[in-house]
Amino acid sequence: MRERHFPRWAGVGAGGALLLSFMAAGQASAVAPATDPAPSCVTVYESWRYTQVENACAETMSLQVVYQDGAEGPCHTVRSGDVTTIGEGYLGPHGRVHHVAVCAAPVSATGVAPVG
Repeated sequence: MRERHFPRWAGVGAGGALLLSFMAAGQASAVAPATDPAPSCVTVYESWRYTQVENACAETMSLQVVYQDGAEGPCHTVRSGDVTTIGEGYLGPHGRVHHVAVCAAPVSATGVAPVG
């Protein structure tokens, strides 16, 4: 029987591919909703520059963007029937929107949740 020898770089490539597959699997499950997702009466509009929501619900909602990397934007008050910008677009530092969530924190009169 003849032995075959693979170049060293072949083993490194296979090991690297295995490592990347584990990393990709970890990233896919890295974003877990920190708050409840917005109801279906909230529509998300995402562009390269802004993320906007339309509140077609009967009541005023306090909403925030949760990005694909797990970052959360500030909470914004969105009145029934309004379309409002609530976050950065997909070219921002956090990438695309994972989901829009209902804020758990109370929102001030200015429309932004207090920090800390």
